[in-house]
Amino acid sequence: MLSLLFVSVVAPIVVGVILELVKDWFKNRR
Repeated sequence: MLSLLFVSVVAPIVVGVILELVKDWFKNRR
């Protein structure tokens, strides 16, 4: 149960960070 709560909190943060990194990577590529 605690692990499920942890995943529900951490997953969106990880996704947000990955999206930011991908955006920066695309910017630097051009």
